[in-house]
Amino acid sequence: MSPSRWLLWVVRAIGLVIVACCGLAVAALFTLTDRSDSARAAGAGSVSCSLYASPSGSDTRGTGSQASPFLTAQHLVNELTAGQTGCLMSGTYSQSPGLTFEHGGSAGDPITLASAPGQTATLAGGYVYTPTGSNYVTIENVNINGSGTTQQSIQILGSDDSLIGDDITNDGQAASCIIMGVRGYTPYPTDTLIEDNVIHQCGSTAEGNQNQGIYLSQSQDATITDNIIWGTSGFAIQIYPDADGNTVSHNVVDDNGYGVIFGSADDGGPGSNDNTVDDNIVANSIDGHDASESFGGVLGTGNVYDDDCDYNGGPGDSGEDISVNLGFTASGEVYDNPDFVDESEHTVAGYELESDTPCLAVVGYDTAAQILAADAPSTQTTTTTSTTTASTTTASTTTASTTTASTTTASTTTASTTTASTTTALAPPTVSTSTAPASTAVSTVGAAPPAWWTWTPTLQPQTATLMPRYRHRHGRRSSRRRSRRARRRS
Repeated sequence: MSPSRWLLWVVRAIGLVIVACCGLAVAALFTLTDRSDSARAAGAGSVSCSLYASPSGSDTRGTGSQASPFLTAQHLVNELTAGQTGCLMSGTYSQSPGLTFEHGGSAGDPITLASAPGQTATLAGGYVYTPTGSNYVTIENVNINGSGTTQQSIQILGSDDSLIGDDITNDGQAASCIIMGVRGYTPYPTDTLIEDNVIHQCGSTAEGNQNQGIYLSQSQDATITDNIIWGTSGFAIQIYPDADGNTVSHNVVDDNGYGVIFGSADDGGPGSNDNTVDDNIVANSIDGHDASESFGGVLGTGNVYDDDCDYNGGPGDSGEDISVNLGFTASGEVYDNPDFVDESEHTVAGYELESDTPCLAVVGYDTAAQILAADAPSTQTTTTTSTTTASTTTASTTTASTTTASTTTASTTTASTTTASTTTALAPPTVSTSTAPASTAVSTVGAAPPAWWTWTPTLQPQTATLMPRYRHRHGRRSSRRRSRRARRRS
């Protein structure tokens, strides 16, 4: 080879190296794109895909590979076996009347539904339902939209089920976003995990306190941790009427109608016992206290509300943050402004804490900052069970828009006493409103969600004992309530 030709090959090689380096730099730039809006950019983290679905796929011709995906989320989850992950490619998956997990996984090998790596999928048009017996189901990094249904957006009756890293809302329609358990459908759900989610704008203000962010109805030993819950018309978290052994910790609860409530029904039911709510920030409740109780029947025991940071509870200036009567104890609280970076944005980044906030000393760490770190974009290579070649994609940013609807019963509240809500009118098959014996197991695998058992609590005469006020550095209170209600509905 002549020297000139050799030199030409060297120059070409150098050029190819430069082009490759530039490509890597551009990819790194997109990978570092910040995601701070309230809708989660799903697909972050490490996901290994077994099967795929795509809005452009086919349930009849698709094989479930990345090159030949299924069309619907329902067909995808039907095909999953224990230990497998079904990945949803970017887009909206509409299911009517809803998405039902007709089977689950096993201990250590759940079935998982997730957005594909670097992509964002939205479940819309109906409910998401894990019946009794559909255990070990995980839904991860998905936007969940409860529109097109009169039911609660997510209904968990299975055990060891998980919601992780999801964006969950019903955009202010008359329903709760998450409900766990229904009376008479045993065994009740146990060991549910709800972690690293953004749960927002759940329920209609026209329904009073009837629509919740998270409704622990018959939930047993659930863990609710590291979530951001804002804009709920009713209670951000309702532990009522027969929820036992649940742990609610390290959540940011802001700008909801009410904060957290413990309670029992007035029909002689067992009540809620041994629930722990600690290390949370609960702020700016509009219509009621940050923490309260409604034990119309059996008085609960062992319920604690400890080491939380509470601020600007309502209603108005009638009392500071916590209404304690009977049924739970409160201690170690800090009553102070949590100093969010900018709560008016209602974004994950907006709920990060200023470094000098007194709340950090109580709650332990900045939940919003931790969620942002968990949301860091991933370029995880995905694999399939077919012969399709795996691929790598970079993360993208999207926002979610969701709607849903539900019918609920009315309730009554007073300035010092709050009653827990009840929920009714879900889809057929209709379940009798009489109570099933506690020992009777009701199988719901493969069935439509039940019509939720209903009751109307009787308000008991109560004289609330208000916790003392102290450590207030910022005086933002009732003058902001109307503007916050209008802003959260926008």
